[in-house]
Amino acid sequence: MAEDEKKESEATEEDKDSEVEKEVSKSEDSSAVRNILIIDDSKALRRVLAKYISTKFHCEILEADNGKIGIEIVEKKDGDIDLILCDLMMPVMDGLTCIKELKTHEKFKSIPIICLTAKSDKNTVTSCVKLGATDFIVKPYDLASVSTKISKFINLKL
Repeated sequence: MAEDEKKESEATEEDKDSEVEKEVSKSEDSSAVRNILIIDDSKALRRVLAKYISTKFHCEILEADNGKIGIEIVEKKDGDIDLILCDLMMPVMDGLTCIKELKTHEKFKSIPIICLTAKSDKNTVTSCVKLGATDFIVKPYDLASVSTKISKFINLKL
């Protein structure tokens, strides 16, 4: 009888260990999800980027069609955004204004921002960097360069 109780006790301990491993695994899986916000007034470009990035990096994609909505999303997520891709020329609130607003908030200023722009002139690049953008991608872009830049900022290996 004592031997049966010992086996039952060992089985219960194994079950507990197994449950803990499952919970740790769940926790690790959920913390591994990255949130990437794409702010661009072109729905077609957002869709292409969203599909590519979510497939390539297995992350959650959030979308906004102007800087004002982008900021609202960042606020709603309480800054839980790993990377922002932001077009510069948009209606309602342009990308430079959006970057400036985000970088003035203590909670949001560390979020890396990659500018998406059709302009690659020195003034545009300088303005982006001065306001706190961490990098930029010139349109039209190829998805390989997008992938490289995203990997750099969210610390994922390809």
